Amino acid sequence: MRVNNNPFMGSILKNVSLPMIKDKEPKRDAIDSKASREIEEMKRMLAEEERYQKVLEAERITKKIARGEYVTEAEKDQVRGIDAEMLKEAEEANSYRKQLNARLANSKTTGEASAILLEGKAMAGKFMENGKERYGELLMEAVNQSETDYNNRTLEESTLSVGVKAAKITMKQSSTIDIRL
Repeated sequence: MRVNNNPFMGSILKNVSLPMIKDKEPKRDAIDSKASREIEEMKRMLAEEERYQKVLEAERITKKIARGEYVTEAEKDQVRGIDAEMLKEAEEANSYRKQLNARLANSKTTGEASAILLEGKAMAGKFMENGKERYGELLMEAVNQSETDYNNRTLEESTLSVGVKAAKITMKQSSTIDIRL
């Protein structure tokens, strides 16, 4: 059977093929627009993720500042570019840490030192409760660093005093031996 010369078959094929082609065009447009929306959504999510990573890095740097660790000017500029207030809070927390270290150095007993540290932790907790979580966390970092420094200092002092006592005992023993000879 010859389709080309048959007018009946030609009209059927023409009618069938045109709607099929017309149906594919809107589907293709729908797929293209859906793909475009998904690509835009992925771009938005990627930009949001990059912003989130920058904020995390800024928070890491501000905690270093609060603990009194070395921070470069480039790192400070990075934090300043994200949130200048965050940098100011970190520097205030570092200043508080220095004051706390001075108070701990002047404390006479471990009980007095514990009270100073507890006061600092309570102050940090109060800021957190009052809606200033970021500053409260930075203060807590500063207080914890002061506590670590104080504990390391007292450990060194006790080790030194044990060493000095041992040296005195050895000297007494050696002088006793010298006397007997």
